[in-house]
Amino acid sequence: MAHLAKKLLLNACSLFPVKPLLQLNKGNTLFIPIYHAITAEKLLHLEHLMPYGSKTPKQFENDLDHLLKHLKPISLDTLYDCVLNKKAIPENSFIVTFDDGLRQVYENAMPILLRKGVPAIFFINTSVIDNQDLLFRYKSSLIVEQVLSFQKSGKSLDAAMAVLKQNNAIFDGNIVFAVMKISYKQSHVLDSLASVLDLSWVDYLAKEKPYMTGAQLQDLKAKGFYLGGHTVHHPELWKLSNEEAVSETYGSAKFMMDTYGLPFSSFAFPFTDVQIKNQFFEGVQQAGGIDLMFGSQKLKRDIQPNTLQRFDGDNSLIEMDVYIKALLAFQWVNKLRGKTIFTRS
Repeated sequence: MAHLAKKLLLNACSLFPVKPLLQLNKGNTLFIPIYHAITAEKLLHLEHLMPYGSKTPKQFENDLDHLLKHLKPISLDTLYDCVLNKKAIPENSFIVTFDDGLRQVYENAMPILLRKGVPAIFFINTSVIDNQDLLFRYKSSLIVEQVLSFQKSGKSLDAAMAVLKQNNAIFDGNIVFAVMKISYKQSHVLDSLASVLDLSWVDYLAKEKPYMTGAQLQDLKAKGFYLGGHTVHHPELWKLSNEEAVSETYGSAKFMMDTYGLPFSSFAFPFTDVQIKNQFFEGVQQAGGIDLMFGSQKLKRDIQPNTLQRFDGDNSLIEMDVYIKALLAFQWVNKLRGKTIFTRS
């Protein structure tokens, strides 16, 4: 029912022209889409994490065409200057962002961005540079794929179920549900499951090379793109102690700035920033501070002055033109309700 309602709303929004919607939201129109992988391939490490799939290179190029039709690209340098010096961010502007540091954005998205002259920020989990490790949610996706393969072939899953029960995982007989509920703090359970399901993270990393290398990141910087942190290990920050969350966050942003010689630090929250409290920002400031931070509350402004909000660009079923209209329509409703500022406790 909710899916149908959303589809009807999107269809209704598609009927409106963009210009009047931009006027209704005057002074509040910075667009920052989030992408992960730009590919037509089936990536097993993402297969069970993104129900609507990744954008193909053609779809991504179409997204950029729609953004360029209605909005103007803005550089991270300009955004930094605006935030640092409390200037108004130019209206109707956009910058593209990529999370997790996946190889396909270097191979498929970068050439399109260069051809179109569109700036972008690549937010990196520092533990996976050069394919040194696999993010825990990607492990979950691979385990689910293996479980489904076992079920299809009639192989026993008794050993996997025993692992889940021994580790007090949320388990009601649905092994796929149980695997997808495993959090970062329980990620050792994923490693135990891999061992009983004949999965090797080392072999997968060596064969598939899902992440960018340090040399590729250097090349992105040399071509004029921006780099930032995305935590070290991609945990759910709100499930960590404040000290742990600050360490994951500040550590990744500082590593990226120091390693790649960046003029200032930037960071994007993994998953969501909904439950991130003011105490966290105070901790980051005490650790040394991060110049720009990015959340995921669409077009809202943040009560934290150096935090900008983004929206999901990955959904391959929604045209960017329609999504822009929907975001503007919802933001206008929020404006009428006095709900355009994202507050934190």
